[in-house]
Amino acid sequence: MSQINRATILKGFSAPRVRKIDTPEWGDNGFVYVCELQASDATQVQRLGDAAANGKVDESRALAGWCILGICDKTGKRILTNEDMDAMLAAPLAVVQRCALAIMEINGLTEEGESARKKSTGRSAKAVRVRPRKRTGARRR
Repeated sequence: MSQINRATILKGFSAPRVRKIDTPEWGDNGFVYVCELQASDATQVQRLGDAAANGKVDESRALAGWCILGICDKTGKRILTNEDMDAMLAAPLAVVQRCALAIMEINGLTEEGESARKKSTGRSAKAVRVRPRKRTGARRR
């Protein structure tokens, strides 16, 4: 194994992995693409997890938020914005859940996604996984 240089690292940013997800609820033979999230999305991912874990946002809003972050075109470019939240909340629950789960999986944030990542890379992504923090009361010093 050799050290990767700057040019190789930056070249890797050109196209995120995408996955096609069937969405018949949104039209005959319909589908969308979901993609890997970027490092710049970590704050939003953390907020979704924290808000859901602390009961500050309902699960439907969290699922819709995942869809807004991860539904994309075939090149990985997002097609939804935060202004689409109400429309996503009005969508059928089954399709929103399916898309949100696929987004979490492609990003290695589920057990299935973690297993797939280990198979393809031989390494675990646990060190970089974003999980909601549980509040336990007083902080220890």
